[in-house]
Amino acid sequence: MGLQLFYSLSLKHIAIVDILTLATGYIIRVFAGELITGYHISVWLLLTTVSLALFLAVGKRRRELTLIAQYSTAQIRCGSKIAFALFRKTADMYAAIFATTAFITYSLFTFLRQFTNQ
Repeated sequence: MGLQLFYSLSLKHIAIVDILTLATGYIIRVFAGELITGYHISVWLLLTTVSLALFLAVGKRRRELTLIAQYSTAQIRCGSKIAFALFRKTADMYAAIFATTAFITYSLFTFLRQFTNQ
């Protein structure tokens, strides 16, 4: 609850911290599920969750940037149009990195799972 409070008050106004805070919320939910069910999650599943959470958070912000760019009268929080364009490129790069990382870690999770069950 403290994380959500700080997010609502101040963290959502800082670009990269906003993405990390959103991803942290997803990761906390995974740990809560582990605690409630009593099952231990593997490191690969945790890495997949982290990568996927970061990808979803960046995707959410990237979509908002796309919507803002459609309206010429909208005020852009990043300051100038140059900073806005740079952040859009950065968000695209982050999305590509986190999507690739999520795919690789999930592939390793499923591949290595076969060898640990034998």
